[in-house]
Amino acid sequence: MANAKKVLEPDEVIDGTPIYNGKLEELGDDLGWTFPISIGRNQEERDWKTRDFTLVEFLEKLFDHKESKKKNGACFMQGALVPGVKQRTIPNVHNLNFMVLDIDSGQPMEEVRQTLIDQNLFAVLYTTYSHGTTETKIKKGELMQKLKLEAGEDLTTQHIRFYLLHHKRYDKRIVDTCEFLKEEHVEGGNMVFVTHAPMQKYRVVLPLSESFVLAKQAGGDERKAREKWKRLYVGVAHQIGATYDRSCTDISRLFFWPTHKPGGSFRVEVVIGDNLDLSTVQELDPKELENSNPFTEAGLDDGDEFPIETPWLKTWMRGKYVHFAAGEFFSNYLDERGRPGGGKVTTECPFDDGHTEAGLSTDQGFFCVDGDSDEKSFVAHCQHNSCAEYRKLNFVDRVIQMFNLTEEDLDQFVPEGIDLVDDVAQDQEEEDTVDPSTLTGEELIQYHVDRAKPHDTEKVAKVIKLLIDHQLDNLKATVFLKQLAKNSAIPLGELKKTFNKEVSKLNREAEERKAEENNIVMFPINGDFNEQVDAALRGIKKKNQPARVFQTDTDIVSVDFMKDGRGLRREALSRDAFKVFLQDCVHFYAQSDAGRVVKSAPQDLVNHIYAMPRSNMPLPYLKGIKKHPVLSMEGDFQTKHGYDQYTGIYLNTQGSRILKVPDVPTEKDLDEAYDWFFAFDGLFGDFPFKDDGDDEKALDDPDLIFGESTKAHVLALFLLPIVREIIHGPAPAFVINKPMPGAGSGLFANVFNLVMNNEVCPTAAPPKNGSSEEFEKLILSKLLSDPDSPMFFDNVEKIDNNALASAITSGQWTGRPLGASKMVTLPVHHIWMFSGNNID
Repeated sequence: MANAKKVLEPDEVIDGTPIYNGKLEELGDDLGWTFPISIGRNQEERDWKTRDFTLVEFLEKLFDHKESKKKNGACFMQGALVPGVKQRTIPNVHNLNFMVLDIDSGQPMEEVRQTLIDQNLFAVLYTTYSHGTTETKIKKGELMQKLKLEAGEDLTTQHIRFYLLHHKRYDKRIVDTCEFLKEEHVEGGNMVFVTHAPMQKYRVVLPLSESFVLAKQAGGDERKAREKWKRLYVGVAHQIGATYDRSCTDISRLFFWPTHKPGGSFRVEVVIGDNLDLSTVQELDPKELENSNPFTEAGLDDGDEFPIETPWLKTWMRGKYVHFAAGEFFSNYLDERGRPGGGKVTTECPFDDGHTEAGLSTDQGFFCVDGDSDEKSFVAHCQHNSCAEYRKLNFVDRVIQMFNLTEEDLDQFVPEGIDLVDDVAQDQEEEDTVDPSTLTGEELIQYHVDRAKPHDTEKVAKVIKLLIDHQLDNLKATVFLKQLAKNSAIPLGELKKTFNKEVSKLNREAEERKAEENNIVMFPINGDFNEQVDAALRGIKKKNQPARVFQTDTDIVSVDFMKDGRGLRREALSRDAFKVFLQDCVHFYAQSDAGRVVKSAPQDLVNHIYAMPRSNMPLPYLKGIKKHPVLSMEGDFQTKHGYDQYTGIYLNTQGSRILKVPDVPTEKDLDEAYDWFFAFDGLFGDFPFKDDGDDEKALDDPDLIFGESTKAHVLALFLLPIVREIIHGPAPAFVINKPMPGAGSGLFANVFNLVMNNEVCPTAAPPKNGSSEEFEKLILSKLLSDPDSPMFFDNVEKIDNNALASAITSGQWTGRPLGASKMVTLPVHHIWMFSGNNID
């Protein structure tokens, strides 16, 4: 969001909790929203209670960041268990009313908060117990394995930074501060200690606009419903740019209420906005989400699995994947944690020493499922980020290494006789005994290369696709292509040409997808000029959504928030500034073998578009910027913040409270509105309004309302800005006449403008000599620089000037801007006000 407002200060602070993007009271009736949440006394809880919370009660719990000597304490779920159920297991989860993201990477809370503000999402952010930690310990064996270091090889700070960035997904700003501290054998094993800058660790609680009821998702298929939740979870994290803990995609995940260490720092923040609508979220598979994997982004992921240390394991496993009793195998050697149903068994993870909280007896992130003796392979999977690279054979392999197991030891976990295969049939059908679904990386590529037949174009295409998918370097790819050329009888040069063509095509498609995601048009820089113009206009129309660049009667302008974040300003775009905008809309590229290279927009194209008639440009027309509701020609009130294409008005009501006007006001409504203005404690309660002759009339009428005619003009003044857009032509000017100095005319103008425009009224002094030439300059300058605020002249002695009379009564003004050669004609929509003592 290129022009999003960067919010630095909260709109209010409640009991020490900063509230951003609005005030808590704006939630109104939503604070009474009631929903069920299951809660427990600690993570070992076996008697979970489900109770109804109102939103305000839930917020009070989150605001109350308690000091505690231990992390394990009272906790809650993202929703509720099935009514009457007390055990927190995946099948027992009935609905989810919140989505909670656990961010432990060190990513600054301010970044995520700003994204939530940009997307107008309601959220509570609170720091966790380990927030602010400056030291991390890593199991040395895990570190050596991940980095593929040889025994005895010295660890360096660079090794550790690489590991934390690409395997633990730490924020790079934290990684850059990491320093190797020491290596020490402590309880739990040989550890490497690392120091770094204080890490922000926190949770983001996002209320859902509609409860996610498992039984109503995916046609009632619970497994598919759970998978859908995981994909939505990843989609939300990706949408707000957060690095999430993968284990938290579990629907039964518990979260501790906010606590901090004694004397430790903590934060709770709220962003006001809309509840998260899951129907608008793109579902993303974490395994396919390349962009969320920094290891892939770093170009270091060769697509291969983590190496298998047991040389005979893959050979032994062939033909046994669908028969292997994984649950019995893992629970036989590791601590069993539970059997939640559906054949799933949870045990201690074989790679538990690599988890963030190693040795946690209640950790159920690792699970396994037996093969079904038909066609479905066994399952072994861990949801912790540190295990993201491991496949099921890696978990079996680790147990083999831990307990020095043999093939005979594994035989007991498959039915007897399953490997008694006829030797002749095995020789004749050796290829069929190799299940390619069990192979990954270079083994899989080799499998298909070895089975390529002469002129087998389908197999050739398969191999080339695998080479590209696994991102092999040119040297390795060439080795496979040479073998493929020999087996397929296709010349190596032709295969290389096809391979390079496919790489270029994929690069191009990736660039096009990225451009499409960012609403950018791609076009060749050496293309036809007229087609370049058409592409540029398409790009402007596509990128300028929501509109931030407009056309006015005289200029191309951008609309941005001022530095204080409250007001909007318009700024005419120079030719150079317009080029920058155009470059954001259209990427002109030159094609090379390596892909597309983005170039600067051609200057002759920039000049052509900048000079074309404004009516030919796909830019919305900006009539004005207002801070108050506007009545349209159709009789509708424009009250929503932002640009309205029908009125041409950009309404800046952010931070303002606008009451709904009844369609048919009652007498009581009218009386209340009148009192708001003129009652003793009203807006103008202490202003001495008086009409000519009021003193004499009061002698005969003790109930006389003083200044009745004047008050009618006051109401007309306040109504005029709201209805001005439906008045074609001039509107009356208003004179604030007073008998003596200090009667409050300047204050009156300021009160008016504060109500309508949230700022004091800009004041202009009439030219001393009263010449029409000076008035002309003043009026033109005002129309060009600030056409949206009132034209208020103070200390006026006499209203008698031809230029002024023409501007007020004609509805248009023509003049020559300073330093320009051409005349411009501008519409006059100002509110005109004059004040003075006994004005003629």
